[in-house]
Amino acid sequence: TQIQPSELLKIATPLMLGLSTDTGSFRFDSVTPETFEVAARLRAHGARLGWLNDQLGQNPRAYYLLLREVLGTLEFLFGGRVVLARVDEAMLAQAGATWEDVESYVSLLRSAQGAVLAVMVTDFGDRVKLSLRSRGNVSAQNVAVALGGGGHVPAAGASIPLPYAEVWPRLEQAIAAELARAETTP
Repeated sequence: TQIQPSELLKIATPLMLGLSTDTGSFRFDSVTPETFEVAARLRAHGARLGWLNDQLGQNPRAYYLLLREVLGTLEFLFGGRVVLARVDEAMLAQAGATWEDVESYVSLLRSAQGAVLAVMVTDFGDRVKLSLRSRGNVSAQNVAVALGGGGHVPAAGASIPLPYAEVWPRLEQAIAAELARAETTP
């Protein structure tokens, strides 16, 4: 069955939202020419791209208050090739934020110049969640798998039922192994 033009107008913007978020705003190498063709068709049918980008670019006040706390934990490790930050319950309370406010921070960390691996540590006290993002031939997936997690080469994660103090040595070892592997792989 064909979608009627009036129906396409109603769904063009939500479809564009999905396409934009799934492609990292068209920044990933996996974006194909066909992806751009779909975006062009959605735009031609009324998708409100400017409005979407404006909405997606806004964050609540708590996001920034929490970001201030998180950036206070920022570390550049392995000669600046790895950037790591942590967040815990006390930081959330201080900022009046929620765990959901943390989700996008790892991508922000990944944008640090010279970093090939970004690690966002969500510290729940008795357990830790790791969000990993990588670039180049470094695999976030390899680090996550070494810690019992999974994901994709550029984006992965792991949940570990141990306090951060016990997770850190394992994380450090997994990162070192992956950086060594990446150095020897063309």
